[in-house]
Amino acid sequence: MRYYRLFARSGGLAGRARRLTAVTAVLAVGGVFAGMVPPQAAHAAAMHWPLVFLPPRVVYGSVPAGQARDRRFILVNLGWAFTGRLTFTITGPGASGFTLSRNHCAGVSLPPRGSCSGMARFAPGQAAQYRAQLTARARNRTGSGTVTATLPLTGTGTFSHLVFTPPAYDYGEVPAGQSATKTFTLSNDGTAATGAITISTTGDTAAFPMTARTCNGQDLAPGQHCTLIIGFRPATAVSYAAQVNAAASAGDHATVPLTGTGTAAPLQSVSAGGLHTCTVKTDHTLWCWGSNFYGQLGDATRTNRTVPVQVSGHGTDWVAVTAGASHTCAVKIDHTLWCWGLNGNGEFGDGTTTNSLVPVQAGGHGTDWAAVTAGALHTCAVKIDHTLWCWGLNGNGEFGDGTTTNSLVPVQVSGHATDWAAVTAFEIRTCAVKTGGTLWCWGDNTFGQLGDGSTTNSLVPVQVSGHATDWAAVTAGSGHTCAVKTNHTVWCWGDNANGQLGDGSTTNSLVPVQVSGHATDWAAATAGALHTCAVKTDGTLWCWGDSTFGQLGDGSTTGSPVPVQVSGHATDWAAVTGGEFHTCAVKTDHTLWCWGWNPDGQLGNGSTAGSPVPVHVSGM
Repeated sequence: MRYYRLFARSGGLAGRARRLTAVTAVLAVGGVFAGMVPPQAAHAAAMHWPLVFLPPRVVYGSVPAGQARDRRFILVNLGWAFTGRLTFTITGPGASGFTLSRNHCAGVSLPPRGSCSGMARFAPGQAAQYRAQLTARARNRTGSGTVTATLPLTGTGTFSHLVFTPPAYDYGEVPAGQSATKTFTLSNDGTAATGAITISTTGDTAAFPMTARTCNGQDLAPGQHCTLIIGFRPATAVSYAAQVNAAASAGDHATVPLTGTGTAAPLQSVSAGGLHTCTVKTDHTLWCWGSNFYGQLGDATRTNRTVPVQVSGHGTDWVAVTAGASHTCAVKIDHTLWCWGLNGNGEFGDGTTTNSLVPVQAGGHGTDWAAVTAGALHTCAVKIDHTLWCWGLNGNGEFGDGTTTNSLVPVQVSGHATDWAAVTAFEIRTCAVKTGGTLWCWGDNTFGQLGDGSTTNSLVPVQVSGHATDWAAVTAGSGHTCAVKTNHTVWCWGDNANGQLGDGSTTNSLVPVQVSGHATDWAAATAGALHTCAVKTDGTLWCWGDSTFGQLGDGSTTGSPVPVQVSGHATDWAAVTGGEFHTCAVKTDHTLWCWGWNPDGQLGNGSTAGSPVPVHVSGM
């Protein structure tokens, strides 16, 4: 039992009443509550109401929800005699927020002029006002009934509320080895400060590096926020998931789930031209090989190469390349366009007709080019605003500008549309897909290669028959055209003398016909001069049409009007490109293989011998 004798047994009622100030002084000396004895205590003593709480009320102020705050109280017996054993209750509308964390008074029988102490705890469960009262109750041993004392308790529950914006994020597909970033905001939407914040990540932590931790260690006041920059860098082609956790010392926390999918590392941009081939490696260097009569290899010479040589300047900022009949063009990371080789008809679009053995900036020196395609003697390109421009030779309307006038600088395709997505050119015609999935062609239509149901040339884009809106990609051969739909079917039209339409016949078609087998698993297609090849979604590679030089890659020189699988029956082909009479393709391991005609070394294997089966390009 713990209690304190406060003053001597003498002086009577009046004496005790007069000595209440002495009680105050004694408690103050003991480090308790100076000056807190209420004036009515004298009255209480005089009326034999002996119990008094000190202080007379407890105000906790603001306490964050989930935390707790203790306040000490003293219970004084100012009565004539011992109390009965003390019991305590907390009542009132806010009673749930208060408890007794320590109570030396419970069960005690206080002697006259004695006291005991305890701790009342305020632990709000939510942001609200709490009001209650602590009641001490005991039987009076003098037989005068029950004696009580009440202690009003008040406090305000507050909260810090951490919120991530966005609350979750999916980075989508990101090539392995590359990265994407996202900025997140962490806000305190509550009514109390958070205290120091700790940021941590769980799950696939290595795939989600944090490049900026401005929130770590911060104490956010209500309404304040901080930012986190979190990256996604997949190592392999698998799915990843993690969770970023923000924990505040005040007790609050927030989480943001992160997901992303790694895809195969970016494949080389490969393009097979008339008698040469070029590729952009994954390190953004550019290499060419084969015929170099006009300097189309870009190595500052006119020497044919049977193995890849790096384009002059040794740049590491190339993105995509296209090989034409005798000139080459490529786009850089900064969206500039460069061309080299033959420029006798203005194929560079630089305002001149001067050939070049090294890249020269083309396309009007613009810095907004997104994609480019090289025909025989003309070039077309899409800008990042989805406008389409052409230049060079225009004798058959291959510019699509409504004229047959050549141009040394880019001219916009008729209609000035701003929804072009992709473009392809071969010899003297052009085709392009719009963002809405429609397909349009213009220029030479001798064999019906425009696909509009006629053999009439067109100086402006005409929509391919059927007016479908599900075209995904298009490729142009010498006199035929093929395209892939979003449902993974392949369709071809135009010249079919060598079975290049792949429909099992050698009959030309003025409108699209589906490739034999009606497969729905084609991923990409390419057209050579007289043959076509396509990759399936299962990684197999198939070709059809003319194979005089072994360009079908099936080990023979026999053409086929239906798809035949490329020799080796590999299932790891990723992309394919058709040259005039040779074919090249990339595997998922980034190795590059070519086959077919090879008089100038366009297969890149160090020889000039043709091959009816894939041969590995040297160093690729």
